[in-house]
Amino acid sequence: TASANLSVATPPTITKAFGAASIPLNGITSLTFNITNPNTTTALTGIAFTDSLPAGLVIAPTPALSNTCGGTATAVAGSGSISLAGATQPANGSCTVSVNIQGTTSGVKNNSVTVSATESGVGNTSNASITVTAPPVLIKAFGAASIPLNGGTTLTFTVQNPNTSTSLSGIGFGDTLPVGLKIATPNGLTSTCTGTVTTGTVSGFSVVNLSGATLAASASCTFSVNVVGIAPGTQNNTTGLITSTEGGTGGTASASIDVVAPPSIAKAFNPTTIAVNGVSTLTFTITNPAANAVAETGVAFSDTLPAGIVVATPNNLNSTCGGTPTAVAG
Repeated sequence: TASANLSVATPPTITKAFGAASIPLNGITSLTFNITNPNTTTALTGIAFTDSLPAGLVIAPTPALSNTCGGTATAVAGSGSISLAGATQPANGSCTVSVNIQGTTSGVKNNSVTVSATESGVGNTSNASITVTAPPVLIKAFGAASIPLNGGTTLTFTVQNPNTSTSLSGIGFGDTLPVGLKIATPNGLTSTCTGTVTTGTVSGFSVVNLSGATLAASASCTFSVNVVGIAPGTQNNTTGLITSTEGGTGGTASASIDVVAPPSIAKAFNPTTIAVNGVSTLTFTITNPAANAVAETGVAFSDTLPAGIVVATPNNLNSTCGGTPTAVAG
């Protein structure tokens, strides 16, 4: 009589889980693998897995890799792969491998991994997903390319949620206007955004703030205020960073407008004293102020001479100003 015993090893099981259901773009969380040997009498060796992260997930700059499974765990910062090789687990044993990952593009990231062992071959496949949420996008624009000194126009802000499946809350930003602009009184505020829009003055500068706004997935909103140009020149304006609870910190928005001072005019007689029926030259000098960043068009003036002075005959009219000068003899 002969007999023999054969032990059939059950493969290891693996589960994986992200440390959070969602993270902001460029945010970091943990990814943990739990491996269990379900056999009651058989140890497993050569336990291994390789997890290729989906596009938009990478190993964090500080991987913080930990391993209680033995063998060799590998996770290189900036790469898209975590692996374990040559691990062992006693009967009924369990262990973990954990690493930090970073989201580099927005969207839902689905990820699966399969485990194996020398004695049992391939085990199960575990799946997990995480949502990487992009921050809101901010756009701003003035209602005109230029305004006259002390003239006004609108300043409009557009806030967009670029995420197709995730709403954003706690949206906010601040904008300090340049020295040549101020919020008009009244401010003319109109808004389709939730949350609170405030205007005011801080250290002599006009400020606009949005706080506590919410946007559904793929939604946008706008608000605008009236501004006045109080100093000539190109007024460049860049907001602070826009933020949200789910999407973290986004970028800024920039716009510029030219505030244009009126031309100046000077006049002079030469000579300043003449005999009756004598002739003097009257010269007008028109200047576009140096602070202006744009050319001036439609420049015009009219001068009515006092009693006792008339345009000479001939008038010897000449001009470097363009346009149409008129001075009728007599």
